[in-house]
Amino acid sequence: MESKNVVVLYPESEFTFDQLQKLSFAGKVSFVDSVSSGSLSGLAKYLRDADIVAFSPDLFGGNAKKRLSEILEKSPKVKSLALNSTQADYVDADYCLKRNIAISVVLNPSVVAVAEFAVLLLLGSSRRIFVNGWQSQKRMYKWELGSELTGKTLGIIGVDAVAERIIRIVKPFGVRIFICNEPPRRVEEAERKSLGEILCHSDLIILNLLNNEENKGFLSKERINCLKQGAVVVNLTEWAIVDEKAMVEALKSKRIDQYVFETDRIKPSPLDKIENAVAFKKLSGYTRESADRSRSAWVRNISDMAGHPTS
Repeated sequence: MESKNVVVLYPESEFTFDQLQKLSFAGKVSFVDSVSSGSLSGLAKYLRDADIVAFSPDLFGGNAKKRLSEILEKSPKVKSLALNSTQADYVDADYCLKRNIAISVVLNPSVVAVAEFAVLLLLGSSRRIFVNGWQSQKRMYKWELGSELTGKTLGIIGVDAVAERIIRIVKPFGVRIFICNEPPRRVEEAERKSLGEILCHSDLIILNLLNNEENKGFLSKERINCLKQGAVVVNLTEWAIVDEKAMVEALKSKRIDQYVFETDRIKPSPLDKIENAVAFKKLSGYTRESADRSRSAWVRNISDMAGHPTS
């Protein structure tokens, strides 16, 4: 089998010895440590003969789509694109189809990390750790009483591997768990309920939906008004699935106790100055173990594309 030219646009130092050993069987591998900024002219000597380009969008941030397009333009022989990401929405699929470039992504490496983070958010909001912590920073020492998870009802809207992991973690706390998913999915130790039942009867709600156009505005004003008095809402998806103006009203009126979410948004939000709207940067999947699993899956995909599958 003809040896492949593989260009990995990622620092060699980030790979483990075992990962590097597996990559060595894929063909002639070139690592490019710094490609996140400036001109790509220095990459030409690597890309002109590349059969496989391995690309990690995290190095490029919001410029990933533009930079990848430039990289592919400079890669006349490339036939395979191995992505270190779970999605390929930043890839020009039509362009790759026209050039017959195969694309691979990695399976979600962050299931454990995101599930643990979600449980952290449930505990932190129930015990009012976040709210009390920020009040203490402002020299306000009148603590607000928190609540225990035991005896509470948790509603999870959107069931996948992350949701199943959350259920396994929180069940020993003595929590009753409702789930709602389309198509219906049976999960041990959880009760399937309608969306209306979850909204009306859950003390804590996790939004774990796909981030797509269909789910935009999912938690509307009408649905927010159906929530149980004093509920806590944890959003694992994206800010756009929630009507933020209606959420502000619900938080101010104490209908909703706390709204906890992750965001990378830079633009101002109606929630910015609401104390019981708790925002975090997108850190849920950011662990050493997740990063290592992602790189290992990436290496397997590169090896498979090179015709040297690893076990």
